[in-house]
Amino acid sequence: MKSRKSKFRAGILQHTYKITKDFGILFYRIEDRLMMFTIQSVMARKHNIRVVAASYMFTHMHEGAVAADKAQLDAFERDCMNTYVKAYNNDVGRDGRLFKTPYGFSLKVSDKERRHCCLYILNNHVEKKLVKSAIHSRWDFLAYYHNPNPFSEPLVKRKASYYLREACSIVDHEYDAGRYLRSALLRGMMRKINKDTEKEQLIDYIITKYMFIDFDYCINLFGSFDELILAADSVTGYDYDIDEKFNRYPDTPYVEMIRLAEKDGLLGKDMMIYKLSESELEKYAIKYRRLTAASEHHINSFFRKQFWTSY
Repeated sequence: MKSRKSKFRAGILQHTYKITKDFGILFYRIEDRLMMFTIQSVMARKHNIRVVAASYMFTHMHEGAVAADKAQLDAFERDCMNTYVKAYNNDVGRDGRLFKTPYGFSLKVSDKERRHCCLYILNNHVEKKLVKSAIHSRWDFLAYYHNPNPFSEPLVKRKASYYLREACSIVDHEYDAGRYLRSALLRGMMRKINKDTEKEQLIDYIITKYMFIDFDYCINLFGSFDELILAADSVTGYDYDIDEKFNRYPDTPYVEMIRLAEKDGLLGKDMMIYKLSESELEKYAIKYRRLTAASEHHINSFFRKQFWTSY
């Protein structure tokens, strides 16, 4: 994946971009997002990479990163992608590559370029109609800057259930051991917790524990956290240098389709969505097109079929 401006400079902000090789869904499940987040946390420490912004979308990922040299950045991105793909394939029973390679990157030198890059990354969920403000998205992580539980009730361990306390202890142990959290482990912890409110608390706990994003870099470009939020709410930001395939569609139909797929048993432990026959895939494609606001683009991405025209 080439960038229009792919030079590298030591200690200068790079906008990096990763997308699936078939433009299909990257994150169907919460546990997969959390696995990727903890992998990036572990690898950022291992490679001493400064990640200053991030956004996990349904089909792709953005990061703003500062590295000492290109080899350091390459090693970080390679280890993140390879570790995730190996663990994900093992969990869902698929083979082969998942990401388009090489990853895209572009250099941001001036203050104006860096500000727009930060805003662009943070506003991805806003642009795709998933939230009204960057601070409202869990998956750009900005809400965690000064709040350990922005999407759940404050966690008081002595009042929590046994299984939530046990899960928090497991998270602490794995973090201290320098290990990421595998999807199967995350799924097992979530399965034991009965209350949805406690599941949300665990998600916030994991993200806060493994947090590796240095938002102070972006904040300093705008003067304060409040000014960053104000700018993000006022200006989308742009990056014309990254070779990102443009699509005009909102991501909200993916949310609808994931809910349907969960009810249909396609996204469980066995991830049946990868095991359906062509006729079964077409049946679900027709159903989801009828029951959601999904376009042909969304259906193709969701079922990882690029040239369907019959539904």
